[in-house]
This record gives sequence, C-alpha cells and structure tokens, in this order.
Amino acid sequence: MEVLATVGGAALVLVALRDIFDTLVHPHGRGIVCERLIRGIWRATRRIAGTNHSVLSFEGPLAFFAVILTWSAW
Repeated sequence: MEVLATVGGAALVLVALRDIFDTLVHPHGRGIVCERLIRGIWRATRRIAGTNHSVLSFEGPLAFFAVILTWSAW
C-alpha cells in the first residue's frame, strides 16, 4: 500500500510539473489541468451570475488563484 501511495504521489507531482511547464513555458500556454479548471470556473460563474456582470468580473482573479492553489496543493 505504501508503494502505491508513493507512485501515486509521484504521478501527481509529474502531472503538476508538466502542467506548469505547458502553461508558463510552452508557446501556446495551455496546460491540461489549468485549462480544464479555468473552463469549469468560467461555466460555474456563468450559471451563477446569469446577467449580473459584476459577478463575472471576479471570474478572472478567481481562476488565477485557483490555478496557483492547484499547483501549490500538488
């Protein structure tokens, strides 16, 4: 069980490093995890906000902090 946890943790670290590389260094700047996370946040805020544009103005900063927190958590 300990070996499985170690391998799983190493896999998460590698996915995070690849996502950071793709987002920051790659010419297209599209990390797999970040792109999906940002799309999810965008869809959720669109459903919650409806036509309230003041709520939508928080989507960008929220997505930014979510990506940084996701990278830090891994």
